[in-house]
Order: sequence, then structure tokens, then C-alpha cells
Amino acid sequence: MKKIVMTLMVALMATAMMNAQGHRQHGGQREMRSPEKMIEMRVERLDKALNLTAEQKRAITDLYKQEFEARKAQRDMTKDDKKERPSKEQMEARMEQMKAQRDATDAQVEKLLTSEQQAKFAQFKQQEAKHMKGGHGHKHHGPKGGQDGGCCGKDKKADGGCCPKTE
Repeated sequence: MKKIVMTLMVALMATAMMNAQGHRQHGGQREMRSPEKMIEMRVERLDKALNLTAEQKRAITDLYKQEFEARKAQRDMTKDDKKERPSKEQMEARMEQMKAQRDATDAQVEKLLTSEQQAKFAQFKQQEAKHMKGGHGHKHHGPKGGQDGGCCGKDKKADGGCCPKTE
């Protein structure tokens, strides 16, 4: 009897370890990707949505590389300036700067597109923005958050309403 129980426990532990490993590879923890790979994936998503030509892909890849280098240079500069954690205002300023860089890159990308692709690009950006808002650890379930349609419980308002991200 002890042998059977021990064998079952070992099998259960092995199964749990294999499942944990699988979750890390498929969404539990993201694998570290090189900047080149991230740019390639970004261009692939855009190509899938817009049906880009080879020349457009090359030009857009170059634009995304330039954007990455600009962000890296800014990040390296601020890393050297400060040893302590940035303030909320500094973080907001960085986010605004990153948004401005992305908007400038998007404007350059639009110039490379046909009018039909530009319309699709606007929709693509809206979908990406919606996806990004829901993908930063603040997950909602259902129309207003919770399983029952109520709030997800995070950032719940004093009046009982749901957090701003679900309204």
C-alpha cells in the first residue's frame, strides 16, 4: 500500500512540475526576446493586418529599429543620471516621451502606406491599444469585469462602481 501511495505521489509531483514548465513557456513568464525579434514580430503583425509589400516591410523595419535605438539611448541616459527610483512625475514624463516617439514613428509609417492601408492601420492601432490596456496585469472577466458582470475588485470606486479601466 505504501508503495502505491508513494508511486502516485511521485507521479503527481512529476506532472505538476511538467505543467509548471509548460506555463512558463506559454504565457506564465514571457521569454526574453531580442530587440530584433520584437521588431520582426511587430512588422509581421502589421504585415498580416495590412498586406505590406517587401519594400514597405523593409522601410518599416528600419523605422522601428530607429525608434528602438532612440528609446535605448534615452533609457541609457537616464540610467546614468539616477541611481534611485524615478518619481511618479519622471515616469509620466518618460511615458509621454515614449508615446511621442511612437506617434512620430506611426506618422512615418503612414506615409509609406496606400490610402486603403492607412485606414486599416488606424483600425490596427486601435486594436493594439485596446489589447495593451487589457494586457498589463489588470485582467477583467466579462462586460464590466467580474464573473457576474460586476467589478474585477481592483481599484473599486467608493460608490461601488467599477475601476476606470472597465467603464
